[in-house]
Amino acid sequence: MVNIKQLMFDYSITQRQMSEIIGCTQSEVSFFANGKRNLGKRHIDALIAYFGKEKIESYTIPKGATLGI
Repeated sequence: MVNIKQLMFDYSITQRQMSEIIGCTQSEVSFFANGKRNLGKRHIDALIAYFGKEKIESYTIPKGATLGI
């Protein structure tokens, strides 16, 4: 799972901008950021295409870990 909320914070990216990057609606980004939904493979692939694999791997949360939100 990618910590999209931290990624957006670190890069000063709005939900609207993130929705354009990963190809979904702004409300879906809100769900992803708040841990109510998981990013799909196409979303993660879009993040990797935009930021690079190494960067996205640094924002990966181990399975079973909580976001502390």
